[in-house]
Amino acid sequence: MRTPRVISTFLLCASAVSVHAQTVHLLPTNYFASDLSYDGSIATGNMIGPYEPFRWTVEGGVELIGGATVPTIGVGAGTPDISYDGTRISATILDETGTLATMGVWTLGHGWDSVVEADNPNVVNVDSNLSSAWGLSGDGTTISGYFYGSAAGAFGRAHPCTWSEMNGLVPLEVDFGRNSRVNALNYDATIGCGWEERPDGVWQPTVWREGEKMRLSPNLAFTTCEAINASGDIVVGSGFLEFTQNRVASIWRWDGAEYVEQQLDLLPGTPAFQGWAIATGLSDDGSIVVGTNFYSQSPGGSADGIVWTEATGLVKAKDYLVAQGFEFEDSIDIIGVASVSPDASTFIADYFDHRTSQIGCMILRLPRACSADLNGDGELNFFDVSQFLALYGAGDLSADFDGNGELDFFDISAFLGLFSQGCPS
Repeated sequence: MRTPRVISTFLLCASAVSVHAQTVHLLPTNYFASDLSYDGSIATGNMIGPYEPFRWTVEGGVELIGGATVPTIGVGAGTPDISYDGTRISATILDETGTLATMGVWTLGHGWDSVVEADNPNVVNVDSNLSSAWGLSGDGTTISGYFYGSAAGAFGRAHPCTWSEMNGLVPLEVDFGRNSRVNALNYDATIGCGWEERPDGVWQPTVWREGEKMRLSPNLAFTTCEAINASGDIVVGSGFLEFTQNRVASIWRWDGAEYVEQQLDLLPGTPAFQGWAIATGLSDDGSIVVGTNFYSQSPGGSADGIVWTEATGLVKAKDYLVAQGFEFEDSIDIIGVASVSPDASTFIADYFDHRTSQIGCMILRLPRACSADLNGDGELNFFDVSQFLALYGAGDLSADFDGNGELDFFDISAFLGLFSQGCPS
């Protein structure tokens, strides 16, 4: 493979940039993050109360970006999500009339656009809602979630969907008369995951793969798929352990024909029938899965964040993070882990401070957040560029910096961008 000219020129001006150690960023009170860019240097979430989306960066902290629905119509829904490069955010915002909640996309340097309006013949207004955003593809082109359908058998029901500028609103397959939602999309939006309800209303984990709906692990409990990796070959969420009647965090891996479930252990002390767990995020390579373990049926009850790796199994998130070199006051408990960045460098964790009785959110970054430091010597310099060239020329997916499973110009651009930014603190 011939080395592109832009890389050859860049070799001449490579310089050293320092790499920093692990860091903890506490978000302001009532700010809770929900999703991370590829390298974890940019995040998004909601401010509790007005439910206004924000964008967080390592350098600048949090910035409210508008789009709040609660102050105007008293309704908030969905979760903000962010593209791999951090330039686009999806969320539920006000429609163009300013009176209804609907899907929206925020673009750096432009702001918000609502994308599903009341004049769409497929959509009806239900309790001041037209549609709701719950996921964004890694490339930032496509939003997922649901709209309230107008068709027979779907009237007033949540209909799973995607939206993109190229294709507009795309309804996805759903059984007649059922509610459903797409919680997450892979990098190029060819695969989505979420839930579809049974006839009795109980949610079931569901994947839409290349347009084909696939039910994962049918069971008797409310279970769901919550997150998906770039290739769409790994999804995580919750399954059902029939022996103890607990919902458990689960991983499903594509084997070429179907998704095969791996149910994870519950934390010690989780009671049968009452406690439950859910996986809410994963790294692109599937090496790290995160989520929450609840010790009662109530989501507001006692809980611990969880981390799973092949080496550690399922462990308390605080124990895992301490083993990675993070330090916490004794009064701090990690009560949930919402997400891990696709490159596995950064975590969003909710915490409870027993000293102040405050619940808050923190973003924790590991030293390997400097993904452009390919030779691991603690500096960005000529040798990292040289190694990237070697990997790229050999077709090694370690050079897949945009996470789409292919090597192309976008990986070159992503690497150059990370290199020029230096290593975030």
